[in-house]
Amino acid sequence: MLNNIKDSLFHALAHFSELAINSADSAHHKKWIVLSVHHAAEIYLYVVLSAVSPQNELLKKTKKNGKPWFPSSTSLLEELNKFKANLSKSEVKLLSVLNTLIGLRHDLMHNPKSIIGDISPAVWSTLALLRAISRRYGISTEEIFNFSPPIEIEVLDLLKWEHLSEYSEFVEQVLAEEFPDKHDFLECPNCGACAVTMNRCEGCFENINMHECHSCGQEFATFRDPEPKCPSCGARV
Repeated sequence: MLNNIKDSLFHALAHFSELAINSADSAHHKKWIVLSVHHAAEIYLYVVLSAVSPQNELLKKTKKNGKPWFPSSTSLLEELNKFKANLSKSEVKLLSVLNTLIGLRHDLMHNPKSIIGDISPAVWSTLALLRAISRRYGISTEEIFNFSPPIEIEVLDLLKWEHLSEYSEFVEQVLAEEFPDKHDFLECPNCGACAVTMNRCEGCFENINMHECHSCGQEFATFRDPEPKCPSCGARV
């Protein structure tokens, strides 16, 4: 199951990469991004439901010929919503994100000639799924699609600006869960998310320079700033 998730995310990330290089065939790439991420999401929902409710009746159903029956993403999402108490806050948020992805995928399948404009639900879902499987199963993005600079930068470029604030809040919530003993993260000077850790912003995935002012002791971050200045006292670093 996890290998299937990785394979589907690999296909989605490959189309994100090709779309960033050449947008001439954007309709083709966008379609396969939506379908690939949806498939990854469907399997992810199945795996998580199996973990939080292993004896769930939805997982026991079979076809008339006795072969296993795989429930739809809609059915899995509806069932998993009953077990929110067993999930982290970020995973609960992921369910709502995947709900929008399912709607986009259904629209595409019911009207395959439609032109996909905004694929923000697929972008959101890709980034959220990558972080979710990294946190729950220890599978890093580099293990799926090794790319430099990080492929997430190209994925994030397709997220419409009106979704950025909500996305940043999601990243901040994930970090709060990953580092329960750390109560604050430096604000990223590039994207504005309070998500800078280990010289990288986990929101925009850019490399960030971290400083400590020799004058007032203030910690702060800069992005491609050749002459960093402390935002607190104005001293040059």
